[in-house]
Amino acid sequence: MKRTNARLLQTLDHEYNDGIISPPSHKRQKYLQAVKKESIALRSNFTPKSAGQEYYLSLLNECSITFCAGPAGTGKTWIVTRFALEQLLNHNVSKIVVTKPILEAGEEEIGFLPGDVADKILPHFQSVLDCIEDHIGPTMTKKLLDSHQIEFLPTAYCRGRNLKNAYILIDEAQNLTRKGIKLLLTRIAEGSLMALNGDTDQTDLPNPQDSGFEWALNCLAGKSPSIGVAELDYGDIQRHPLIETILTNLR
Repeated sequence: MKRTNARLLQTLDHEYNDGIISPPSHKRQKYLQAVKKESIALRSNFTPKSAGQEYYLSLLNECSITFCAGPAGTGKTWIVTRFALEQLLNHNVSKIVVTKPILEAGEEEIGFLPGDVADKILPHFQSVLDCIEDHIGPTMTKKLLDSHQIEFLPTAYCRGRNLKNAYILIDEAQNLTRKGIKLLLTRIAEGSLMALNGDTDQTDLPNPQDSGFEWALNCLAGKSPSIGVAELDYGDIQRHPLIETILTNLR
C-alpha cells in the first residue's frame, strides 16, 4: 500500500508539471493577488478648505519629500493619505508604506498586547487607518492590507529597508529623534515619494528637545526644489471650531 501511494503521488507530480491535469486550488495560488487599481474608487472629490491646505497639496504634487508641521485638526493626515491613494490609483507607486514611532504609554507595553505582530502594531496606526477607510471604505482598505499594497511599520522595522516605488508616509514625526528621522529620510529610493507629518507642540518624547522633526525641517528647508515644507496654523483647523479655542487656552 505504501509503495502504491508513493507511485501515485509521483505520477500526480509529473502530471501537474506536464500540464496534463490542474493542481488543486491551494497549489495554483500560492500568494495573494494584488488588488487591481481599477477597482479602487475614492469616495468623494477633495477641495482644500484653507490656504495652508492648498499650499500643502501643491507641495505634495511638486516635491519628492514634503514636510508638514501643524496643530491637530488641520487635515495633515487626511490630505496626505488621500494623495497617497491617488498615487497608487494612478500607478505612480506600487504600494503605500506608513510608519511612525511607537511610544509605549502607561503600563501597557506593546509586547503584552494580544495577537501576532500585525495585531500588536495596527492599533497604533488607527488614526491613519481611519483616514484611509474614510477615502476608500473598510472593505477595500482590508484588501489592500491583505495584498501588502498598504503596509504599516514601526520605525524600528525600517532599518535597512530599501523602499522602492512606494509612497512613504511618516506620521507623528515630532516623536522621532534626530537619529530616527535621519534613518527614515534615507529610506527613500528609486520611484518613491515621502511625506512627514508632525505637530511640534505635541511631542511625547521624555525630553522634547530631543525631537528631530523641527530640526530636520529647518535644516532642509530651501536646500532643494524636491524638498518642500508646509507649516499650517490655527487658521487651517477644520475638524471642529472648538479645537482652536482648546489649543489657544490650554498651554
